[in-house]
Amino acid sequence: MNCFKERLNRFKVWLSRSGAWINRFKERINRSEAWLNRFGTWLNRFGTWMNCFKERLSRSKAWMNRFKERLNRSEALLNRFKERINRSEAWMNRFGAWLNCFGEWMNYYYDKNIKA
Repeated sequence: MNCFKERLNRFKVWLSRSGAWINRFKERINRSEAWLNRFGTWLNRFGTWMNCFKERLSRSKAWMNRFKERLNRSEALLNRFKERINRSEAWMNRFGAWLNCFGEWMNYYYDKNIKA
């Protein structure tokens, strides 16, 4: 009978120790669950921030695309303007060459008339 009581007492001690261990395990689970909840809320905030950032990035990309289009248009306009300047410059060169010829002819004619 004594042996049975001893074994029963040992079992009770083991049970109380294992209960304490189970309680510690439950506490750790609760702490980790709270930490996971905090981490989850942080992740949600980070996700909303990322969505805002992506939205702003897409807006700025659209703005940049519009800016590029305007730049391309103005560049095309500038190129047309340069072409017109080049054409007028070529015309001015031709006119200058004609004026030179005319000036030489006038000098020749003038010299001929003075000498004559």
